[in-house]
Amino acid sequence: MGILIEQSVSEQIKNEVEDLFNDNPKLSSIGTPKQYYDYLNTIFPDSKVKGIFYHSSTEKIEKFRDVMFGIYFSYSPMPYNYGGIINKAILNIQNPLVIPKPEDSRETKETYLKEYRTYLNPISFSPKGEAIYKYDGSIESSSVTKEGEQVRVRNSSQIHILGSEDDITGFESYVNK
Repeated sequence: MGILIEQSVSEQIKNEVEDLFNDNPKLSSIGTPKQYYDYLNTIFPDSKVKGIFYHSSTEKIEKFRDVMFGIYFSYSPMPYNYGGIINKAILNIQNPLVIPKPEDSRETKETYLKEYRTYLNPISFSPKGEAIYKYDGSIESSSVTKEGEQVRVRNSSQIHILGSEDDITGFESYVNK
């Protein structure tokens, strides 16, 4: 099953790369869609969530700002729920709190609910006073997404926005190596 999921994620990224190249001529002036696809695979290689994620807004976002409850993404575009602009991104989540499957045991579901209730509570603090959390993101239920699930990251450093100036600069560096 993991191979099938990886193949579908790879296909999704390849299709999105074609769309990004069509929408952003700067990318094609730097390299090929294959090079861009290879470049994207170097971003957050240890992330447990793979693929391209979507965040709707009223404007193109160059940098997300950190917010108390995290930043939400969907598995597919939702152009009119929160604005007509779709921002595409790759996410870095290495320890997600994952919603249980319907066939999971009652104990698993109860454990998830307990963990979800404490998701925003830090487990400790660094010497500098920064909060340390058990989970760096979550995959949770959603009533607004097509799939019924959404992905949340804790902070903006976990987001790589496709087509942004940082992305274009990173792609140039990758191609020039």
